[in-house]
Amino acid sequence: MFNCIKKQTKKSIPFEKYLNQYSSYMREEQGLCENTIKIKIFLIKNFLLNIYKKRKVFKNIKPVDIDDVLTKKYTDDRYSRRSVQAYASVIRPFMRYSENKKWCKQNLADSIKAPRVYRDATLPYSPDWDDVKKLLRNCKTNKPTDIRDRAILMLLSIYGIRSSEVTNLRLDDIDWKNERLYLKRAKKSKPQIFPLLKNVGDAILRYIKEVRPNNCSLREIFICRQSPYRILKAAAIYRIVSTRLKPLSSNIKHFGPHALRHACATHLINTGVSLKEISDHLGHQRLETTRIYAKVDLLSLRKVAEFKLGDVL
Repeated sequence: MFNCIKKQTKKSIPFEKYLNQYSSYMREEQGLCENTIKIKIFLIKNFLLNIYKKRKVFKNIKPVDIDDVLTKKYTDDRYSRRSVQAYASVIRPFMRYSENKKWCKQNLADSIKAPRVYRDATLPYSPDWDDVKKLLRNCKTNKPTDIRDRAILMLLSIYGIRSSEVTNLRLDDIDWKNERLYLKRAKKSKPQIFPLLKNVGDAILRYIKEVRPNNCSLREIFICRQSPYRILKAAAIYRIVSTRLKPLSSNIKHFGPHALRHACATHLINTGVSLKEISDHLGHQRLETTRIYAKVDLLSLRKVAEFKLGDVL
């Protein structure tokens, strides 16, 4: 959804003391979950890096500076209108908190105007399903990187899961005996149980046996190949998908993991799977969210009696 993820760096963040206080506020006062806090902090960091190019002193920030950042998200970073709106919705409460702390001028939060998003005005920006199948075929080799990437890409495209759900997937989350996948959804407290498809299970098992270091004590499935071993981050997942997807689908707007999630939803709806079943499959809390993903008319959906994951490919 947000292209800025591919530009993530480890350099110091301007105005970091304000960011740290706001992070504590979200955790202790608002009671937000860690995944939500992580996403918000990531976007605010990006905002602060852009603001710092114009204002070295936080108290000197003006409405025009914020407008300029939002405009460039749309024109330069190729954000959709919906993404700019989501970006602004994260920045606005941060600036309001900053006003209350007297870190900046008053009324900055109220001046943040994101573009209006019309209902179903945007396309899903997903690759054709034929491109998804080609994407999976292209990494069906004996190269260690391809073996790892194939397992990741199958999880993203067939199960439609989020990149954070891939990185958090643990060895204990797979019941090999009963062929089940226990997925801890980013926005749900209880794990979701899926049938472990043979081709997906084979891809994960091959990665574990042939590529994943045997001497690694981490329980997460996907880790960096070089020591010191670390969990594979969302930014790495983005690079894996975008690097492989761009040569296949140059006509789409987004190339990250979310594009494969969109492709999964669109493919399922086109094969006649009901909206409720797709919503459950994607781990959505609201049915309307699924409708936006699939870009379909609620009244035109065909109901099906059974949803078989095996039909995805």
